[in-house]
Formats: sequence, structure tokens, C-alpha cells
Amino acid sequence: MKREVWKKSRIGQIGQIISGGTPSTEISSYWNGTIPFVTPDDLSRSKSAYLDTTTRTITIWGLNNSSANLLPADTIIISTRAPIGYIALSESECVTNQGCKSVVLNKEEIPLFHYYNIHKYVEMMKRLGVGTTFSEISKKDLEKIEIFYPESLTEQSRIASILSSCDDTIRTTQAVIDKYKAIKQGMMRDLFTRGLAADGTLRPSYEQQPELYKPSELGMIPKDWDVKTLDSVGIIVSGGTPSTEVKDYWDGIIPFITPYDLSFCINKFINKTERKITKEGFRNSSGNLLPKGSLVISTRAPIGYMAINQEESVTNQGCKSIIFNQNQHVIFHYYNLQNYIDVLKRYGSGTTFMEISKKDLERIKVCCPNSDENGCKEQQAVADRLSAIDAAISSEEALLAKYQAVKQGLMDRLLTPPADAVIEDETEGAHV
Repeated sequence: MKREVWKKSRIGQIGQIISGGTPSTEISSYWNGTIPFVTPDDLSRSKSAYLDTTTRTITIWGLNNSSANLLPADTIIISTRAPIGYIALSESECVTNQGCKSVVLNKEEIPLFHYYNIHKYVEMMKRLGVGTTFSEISKKDLEKIEIFYPESLTEQSRIASILSSCDDTIRTTQAVIDKYKAIKQGMMRDLFTRGLAADGTLRPSYEQQPELYKPSELGMIPKDWDVKTLDSVGIIVSGGTPSTEVKDYWDGIIPFITPYDLSFCINKFINKTERKITKEGFRNSSGNLLPKGSLVISTRAPIGYMAINQEESVTNQGCKSIIFNQNQHVIFHYYNLQNYIDVLKRYGSGTTFMEISKKDLERIKVCCPNSDENGCKEQQAVADRLSAIDAAISSEEALLAKYQAVKQGLMDRLLTPPADAVIEDETEGAHV
């Protein structure tokens, strides 16, 4: 069986490395032209191998009066500072700013293959970055990075096709997630201004049937809703931390929730904490034992993360929690309070860091269905509706993670020379 032939080369040998430049921003005739002007920020937003769009364009006068170079289509553009490592292919002629360097490939090279292959060397680029204000990889260091790739152009095309198909699937899945998230935003806006009628449909809007609404200090709300302070829908409790110097207080069985833990929650429930405390630790702290189904809110550093605990827990002093009354639905209020994040932040005060006090949290006002049987059913129905869309989003996000893992595995395998490959070393004696 014939062994595969792979080449060992340097980036500077597969093409010419071109630096970028920026025309004077003070001369208006240099800007808003027809030539795309690529920055690291543009590369960071690109959703495909080929650059989607650029924020700015320059004119031919801007090009001629700057150190920028006109790059042909199919150029590989790399952000080489602030930060290092975003990569895209140019779809048409363009220029870049000085935060990018570009590889204008030799004619015999396959652009899409090298776009994927260069991704393998991003961590090396980052290690080669130097600087005090920001890290940057120089043109000389970028040129010298050694890369491996199959000699066969047919094999390069096959690899590029496989990885491009993976990207198509990932983009399609991401588009579905984005669509669901947009639907959810619209649902939240409607559900928390109109609510649900007894038959489970949205109430007609105020404009359609104003008799179904009443004025309140928070605006027009459904007649069956009330404005309530948070301390009227539940008990608000603060957290506390046992001494970290007493080992017997730590590594127990009681989850110890911090704002850091809340920042990692990917849905409305918190399932894991970095640390746990013992019963002895709880007894020797100012924290409160939260029953399952309490809403935990980060009230400092930063304000606004929230999640529902699924087992008895305690929190540190960076969190406050709401233990809801029996006639209140915690999942409804989890979603409802998403609408009041900015209000929470406005109540924050402090010099070292912003924090919202227990007293201020208690007096924040929200609108919600009243506390009778119908109101409880409506809270449940709203919570169910939003939980369903969140479940759909979570399902698609799990698929996305799976597809991304598959792509990464394929890249590791397809862009690495087989153990028995013949390596042709083109770096020996080469000067770049």
C-alpha cells in the first residue's frame, strides 16, 4: 500500500505574508468607499470560512495614502494582535488594518484547505505573541511557523470539503438556536405584558381590548395582575461564608453557591458548585439554609446572575435568595425577573464594587398574576410556555456542542500526518 506524502513547510513558504495599515481617520475622502476594510473585530464576527462583512470600507485614495495593501480574493487573513487567532478568507479584494496579517497563497495552493490547516497553529501563534500593551505576533515569527499538509491536492480538497460540510451543519444549527432565542424574546415581551387567558392563549393587547387592562405604577397591566414588592411574594435571605481557615467547615455535602457558580449556569437551574460546606460550617456562618426551589440572585460582583437551586443549599454574601410563598411559582418569577435586571443594577451602590442591599431588593416592584387559584394557574402556564422554548434551545445547543466536537475530532485526525506518512521537509535551507 502506497504511503501518503506530507510536506513540512513554513507559513511563509506557502504564500506571501502581508501586513495591514490604516488610512488617516481625519480625512473623510479616504473612507466609505468600495474596498472592504478588515479588522480583528470583523474577523471575530465572521460566521463562515469566508468573511461575511466589514464594518468599514475605504476608497482608492485611502488605499493609496496608507501602508495598507490590496489583497486578492482567497487571501487568508489572520488577526495578529488584540487578540491573536481569528482567521477568515477574503471573498473579494480587500485591505486590512495593522491588527491583521494576511497570507496571499501561492497559485498552486488550495485556500480553503489552508484556512482550516492554519487553525491548528493558533495556539503557537499566541505563544509567539509579545508586547506590553497588547500581545502581537510579528510578520517574521508568523512566517517561520512550521506546518504540515498532504502533498496531494486531491486529498487537500477532500479534507476541506469534509470540514466545510461540518461548518455548514454547525451554522445551520446555530441559526436554529438564534431563531428560537428571538422567538423566546418575543414570547417574554408578550407574556409579561399581556399574560395568558384561561384558555391558554395570549390576552388581546391593550390596543385591541383596553377593558382587559388597568393602569399601575409600572404601566398598563392585565386586570387580574398586581404590582408587588419582592418581599410580598417571598422571604428574602442573605448569605454568609464560614471561616476558610477551619478545615472542618469545608468539603461537606451542602452546596455553597457564589456569584461565580451562577455565572456558569447554562439554564435556569444550578446543578453544581465549586465548593461545599459541612453542617458544622453552616452552623458557624451567617448563611441561611435554602430549601429546594429557591431563587438565588447574585447581588454583587456582578449584580444579576440568577438560578434556581435543586437541593438544599447555602450561599455566600455575594448572593441573596428568595424563598417564595406557597402561592407563587419560582420558575415564573425566574423568567419575570429577567425583565428587571436593569432595575436591580440601578439599586446597586458601593465604592469597591456595586452591591444591592437586602432592604433595596425587598422593595423592588414587579407585576405578576394575583395570588388566587387562577393567578397560580396563569403563573404555571407562563412558566411552562417559556420552559418549553428553553428546552428546545437546550436541545439544539447540545446538538451544536456535539457537531463542534465532531469537527474538532476530524480536524485533529485529518490535519495530522499519518504515523507512516512520508514527510518531505521543505524547511531545510529555506529562507523566509
